[in-house]
Amino acid sequence: MGQRSRKRGQRQKPVATAPSPAQPAGRRRTSEERNAAVRATLAPYTRGERPWVVSVGAVLALLTGGVQLILYLAGVKLSVGDTRP
Repeated sequence: MGQRSRKRGQRQKPVATAPSPAQPAGRRRTSEERNAAVRATLAPYTRGERPWVVSVGAVLALLTGGVQLILYLAGVKLSVGDTRP
């Protein structure tokens, strides 16, 4: 987007920060490098360990699928809204 003439002179230059010692001057880290640094600090789940939300979601999905299967086998037809021929 172009700069408008009335806005000239009102913008401030970004403040330069000193580069960190681990990072070479003049080069920014890519998002993949940042992701790799964060992944290195994560610990994987142990066998049999999972968040409770995943367990609850799996149970709800199983129940919903079971109810839908039972209703399908019973011949129940879903009517949505006020459909007119």
